[in-house]
Amino acid sequence: WPGRSTPSDGASASDEAPGLGLLPEEEEEGDGCECERRPSLPTALRDALHALADGSGQIAAERLQAMPGFDENVASALECRIGPGPWHLSRLEELLEVLLANGADALGEEALG
Repeated sequence: WPGRSTPSDGASASDEAPGLGLLPEEEEEGDGCECERRPSLPTALRDALHALADGSGQIAAERLQAMPGFDENVASALECRIGPGPWHLSRLEELLEVLLANGADALGEEALG
C-alpha cells in the first residue's frame, strides 16, 4: 500500500492487537489448555492463497488485493496482528483457521476498530 506507514516501533504484534489472541504456536506452555483441533480452511480458500504465493511461500498485500473483501483496512489489521508483509502462506493459513474457529470476524472488527 504505497504511501502508508507500517508499524516499526518494535512493539510486538500481539501487544498491538489484543482482541485476536495467540496463534497455537504462540500459546504459553503449561497453560492447561486442552484446545480443540482447529477447522481446516475451505479448499477453495487454501487453493486461492497458494495461487497468490511466490516461490518462497510469501504473499504481498498487493497480491491479496485479488481476494474478495481484501482492502486497506484488512491489510492494516494483518500488519497489526502478524507484522508487515509480505506474509508467509502458512502464517496466513493459521490466522484464518483461528478466525474460523472463533466463529467471528475478529480481523474485520479490529480493522473497523
